[in-house]
Amino acid sequence: DISNGASTGSSTYPFTTLQTAMDTVSGGSKIFVKGINTITAPLTADLGKSLTIIGGLSTVIGYEEFDPTTTTNIFQLSCETPVHGAVFEFQDLILDNASGWALNVNNATEINVIDCTFRNNGWDGQGLSLTEVASGDTLGINSSQAALTAHNALSASNGGAIRINTGLKVT
Repeated sequence: DISNGASTGSSTYPFTTLQTAMDTVSGGSKIFVKGINTITAPLTADLGKSLTIIGGLSTVIGYEEFDPTTTTNIFQLSCETPVHGAVFEFQDLILDNASGWALNVNNATEINVIDCTFRNNGWDGQGLSLTEVASGDTLGINSSQAALTAHNALSASNGGAIRINTGLKVT
């Protein structure tokens, strides 16, 4: 019974959080995720442990809202040196609202990202059009450098979708 703490990771007794699943499963495991998964801190894993995180239709992992005053990642996977054989795979996920990086991976042997969507990572998604001219409160392709710099200070952070430092194979 999950209410008694017996969450085994099975479909009958799923883990209560993605972080618990990542901490508990053995290397090479597949973790299936569904629904909206709101996190409050970066998800971490021992880089010596290969993991596959698989979502489904509209599976979201991320923060409740974008906060440009912080630099938080959704997945923060790192190790001092490259670990031979450590493979991370992310499949069919929507990664949302990281003010840092959605995926920040250091020193893995292989990283695979398959059919993932990255939303509002490193930017709140507001106040800027990449295809239209400036209009009202929205900056556009004709906006000045000063206006874009001011917008960046309010709505963006030093981050983005994926940061990989020493990934030997990336697909």
